[in-house]
Amino acid sequence: MATCPSARRANSAKSRPITIGAVLLLSGLAFASACGGSQTDAARFNDGFCSVGTAELNTAFDHWYHRWQQRQNKADGSVPATREAPKAIHEGRGNATAPGALLRGVCDLAPMSRPMNDGEIDAFVKKFGAPPIAVPVALEALAIIVPSGSHVRELTRDQVHTIFHQTPHALEDMFPYIAETPHQGRELDAFGVNSASDRYRWFRLAALKGDAVSDRVVEVPGPLELVDRVGASRHAFGYARPAELTAAVKDLPVDGVRASESTAAAGEYPYVRYLYVYIPPGQADRTNPEAVSFLRFVLSQDQQAMLRPLGLYPLSDADRAKAIALIK
Repeated sequence: MATCPSARRANSAKSRPITIGAVLLLSGLAFASACGGSQTDAARFNDGFCSVGTAELNTAFDHWYHRWQQRQNKADGSVPATREAPKAIHEGRGNATAPGALLRGVCDLAPMSRPMNDGEIDAFVKKFGAPPIAVPVALEALAIIVPSGSHVRELTRDQVHTIFHQTPHALEDMFPYIAETPHQGRELDAFGVNSASDRYRWFRLAALKGDAVSDRVVEVPGPLELVDRVGASRHAFGYARPAELTAAVKDLPVDGVRASESTAAAGEYPYVRYLYVYIPPGQADRTNPEAVSFLRFVLSQDQQAMLRPLGLYPLSDADRAKAIALIK
């Protein structure tokens, strides 16, 4: 079982960490209110709420907000509510913007595709006396892919490291059984996403343990193009969310395990991460109650299921219960 990384020192009485197992880059939700620290808390709470952080959750927040607004606008699904749903905005500016925006009160929620680092956590401890609360809201996995006609059967983690860190020139250098196929002597190709992207940084950390990506790995702008390039090659490797795969490619087991919702939730597949929404410590006093209500809505079973068509995985029922307990 994988351990869901959380804030350092988050095992305090107030915020104890829990143990748990094609990216559409939108510019944000175009709503009427804006994230800003110039308003008083009362004014911001009356107007709505906002989030600032990773763009990896842009599409999910778009769907979640619209469904939440529909629910808020209709008391029982058919009868109009007595007031209009609070306004909201999500700004996908990147992980680095989230901690500071939350710390300064510029936003109410801070979505991140990685845990906060020690320096980011220390700033909250210094200001509030406790670390922020990391609430997991989704799982993401990256499958290792090859052309659908490839004779490569499976990989080990060491082989994945070698392919993207050293990139041998010939398939049979790594897979002796390839020498028995008609593809003997063909050059091995590898593709990766843009080095400025969040996915690139995650893959480098998870699969290469922070080692440099080989100069022979061809960099492409985004995940959909990567899948196309791998599918159009005969001896290529790449990485993508399982939902992004096409008929031209296939995923390979890594250490005998394929990427799937069940293996991700169980912590069996190696290239899996949690996506978080951070809230301040002692959130009842410092966070917009509408934002907390929205976060509980995000963790509902129906809204978690909405993640699957977006290429993400929902939390398991047990993990979801633990996450909900963090914001009660």
